[in-house]
Amino acid sequence: MNSLILWGSIIIAASALLQGLSGFGFSILSLPLLSMFLSPKTVVPVLLIFSMIINVTVIISCWRSFSIHHIWRLLVGGIIGLPLGAKLLMILDDDLLRRGIGFFVVVFALLLLTGKRWQLKREKLAQPFIGFLSGIFSGSVGISGPPIILFLSNKGVQKDEFRANLAGYFFLINLFTIPVYFYNHLFTKEVVHLTFQFLPFLLLGVISGAIIAKKIKPEVFSRLVLYLLLITGILAMVK
Repeated sequence: MNSLILWGSIIIAASALLQGLSGFGFSILSLPLLSMFLSPKTVVPVLLIFSMIINVTVIISCWRSFSIHHIWRLLVGGIIGLPLGAKLLMILDDDLLRRGIGFFVVVFALLLLTGKRWQLKREKLAQPFIGFLSGIFSGSVGISGPPIILFLSNKGVQKDEFRANLAGYFFLINLFTIPVYFYNHLFTKEVVHLTFQFLPFLLLGVISGAIIAKKIKPEVFSRLVLYLLLITGILAMVK
């Protein structure tokens, strides 16, 4: 248990630090690593709580750029997909979930590294389906970001608008995820215990990332995060 807390604390702090430097990557980086030590059914609810804390800090820093008008269709689709994702988390085998998480992370990292873009002809019609896919991922493996990140990247929105709308979507979809997880009894005593154990290291990583980001260019670390995602995703797949 002591080694679990030690490694878990390091993973949480490092992931939060990289999130602060690059603007993304906390759950996508920490989930496959923590899943090597813990059941995904335990890790996902813990990271859900931490993601909400991180997203609140992002929203506070750029709330003027947030617009619910740009994300409400994504959010509706996400809310519909949530219960299905949570059911998958409950019924799927832990090893299958770990490998699925690893594969999912590797594909996402490769797409961002290659800079692949798609032109959506009917964007408004596509948004609910993108949100639905995000909701399934959010409910099942706690990673709602990739479909939304790829969608907003394709639109080429400005940096502050990108960060604000992304954080706003994540916060709102996580807010709807909480009652779904309560209904499925995913907030166990172990989840609560680990949340309090890791919380100081999350705050340490977030604060450190914010301080360092003011002194260096965050873009320098974006590709580093993506390469780290590739490595952790592969490790999760082969474990």
